[in-house]
Amino acid sequence: MESLPSPEGSPRDPTAFSNLGGSSMRAFKIVVSVLSSFVLLSVAAPPAQASPRGIPLTCGMVISHDAQLYLAHNLTCPDFGVRVEQDHSGDVPPPNVRIDLRGHTLRGLGTANGIVAFTGGLDVTHVEVVNGRLSNWGNAVGGDYEVRTRNVALVGNRIGFACGGLGCYADRTLFKGNTDGGFFVYADASGSVTRSRFVRNAVGARVLYISGLRIEHSSFTRNDVGVLADDAQVTVSTSRFVRNATAVKVITYDDDWPCATLQHDRFVRNGVNLDGPRCAA
Repeated sequence: MESLPSPEGSPRDPTAFSNLGGSSMRAFKIVVSVLSSFVLLSVAAPPAQASPRGIPLTCGMVISHDAQLYLAHNLTCPDFGVRVEQDHSGDVPPPNVRIDLRGHTLRGLGTANGIVAFTGGLDVTHVEVVNGRLSNWGNAVGGDYEVRTRNVALVGNRIGFACGGLGCYADRTLFKGNTDGGFFVYADASGSVTRSRFVRNAVGARVLYISGLRIEHSSFTRNDVGVLADDAQVTVSTSRFVRNATAVKVITYDDDWPCATLQHDRFVRNGVNLDGPRCAA
């Protein structure tokens, strides 16, 4: 390829440097000196701290420190998938763990736990599961504190998401074909569900006794029971119930406290829309 011509006086002109006068030469040397110092400083400067690298998810992982895991391909585990727990060997902060399934499926053999952080209410963990599917687990996802799912499908498990503490949250999550329940809140717990779908579960979402559950902008289709408040209160707003045997059910045990708050919901062709008391306005 033909080279571009060099303008007169440019570094590509072999006569350029020889034509510099005395003062111009001194100025040129100063510029070169400054540039050399800048290059040396740039070489000597330490590199910027790299962000933590992701760790490939493998079966039977026990995580007790901050970590970012990812699922590189579909994976079936003979035992549990990932267990997150707090480290008590010293002054170690609660672990923050993010698990990106990257569109793949983490599958079990029907009985064990998939990704869980059950602590018995004694420890604190923070777990987020995103972007993929968990199938054929006893408990697909669960924990006691700050466990979250987003863009996840929990399909064909015994329980999709079991919440036994504060801060359990499912967003844009599909609960489908779970034989005991999709989202289960129990113990001294609170759970929230937004923009999620419950399809053909025995129970879509269940809250037990003193626990709290709020559901917004979600849909329940062809479940045996869409939402079950078992001696508890539940709030459902701006959601849709279609062709469920029972859309919302409240079980009471000689107590007038359990009830359902229903706000701006739509009911279409359910066997029963509400079985049990509605909370007073």
